[in-house]
Amino acid sequence: MNLGESFKTLLTSFGVPTITITSIFLAVNFFKVFQPITMFSSVIFEQKLFSKEKMFFVKLCRYIVYTLAWMITFTFLGETLREKLKWEYNEIWSAVSELLIFVIVIVLVSLSVITKPERKLFKLKSNNYFKIIMVCLYLMLLFFFYIQMYLLLAFPQFKQIEMLTAAIIMFFVVCTAMPVLTGIIFKSINLTSEKHIFIEDENKNAWYILYPINKKVILLGDKYDSRLCTKTMIVTLEDLCNKPISVDKKK
Repeated sequence: MNLGESFKTLLTSFGVPTITITSIFLAVNFFKVFQPITMFSSVIFEQKLFSKEKMFFVKLCRYIVYTLAWMITFTFLGETLREKLKWEYNEIWSAVSELLIFVIVIVLVSLSVITKPERKLFKLKSNNYFKIIMVCLYLMLLFFFYIQMYLLLAFPQFKQIEMLTAAIIMFFVVCTAMPVLTGIIFKSINLTSEKHIFIEDENKNAWYILYPINKKVILLGDKYDSRLCTKTMIVTLEDLCNKPISVDKKK
């Protein structure tokens, strides 16, 4: 009998319910396998040494947290407006705000592909006043649309737990678009940047750290994205530790 089984037997002898014991062991094994504190507090240097699976798990959890945060915000605002100002769902307002959001996304994404500085539209997208106006307009429309969606569902109107659960899940699914849209908007007008880490070889050529192949071997590339690379190189983790690592920000 191993230590885990002995501890389980001890808890059972004290009358601890089996479901509680199972939950404890699942939680312990989760922290042991995924090490959530280490993953979510890690910096860019540490994250580049995560496996693809672990990095996907980190991004997924962050995405869910962001979505929940926006969902709670819209729920609080929507319920406040419904109770205090007697706001009700308006199909026309909801459709108009959705259409305008779509137009803003299309316009800003179209502007983002313009790279020639001599073009007037390039100067427009680089103008700080233009950025402020577009971001404020986008956020105002987004808040209005999601508050309208909450007013459509209005959780308190559901008395049955099944209908309430379905409404909450539906609203969560709708809110999953929020981080994606916001990321597209901010990136299209250069309000956000991605950090990439690299080392330099003896010829001062930059080699970006892409991801680990296994616990001892790291894949490097001449571009920060493996899909863009024309050259790759494999080094051991020990060799990487002996080289200075730099950070490169890409708009």
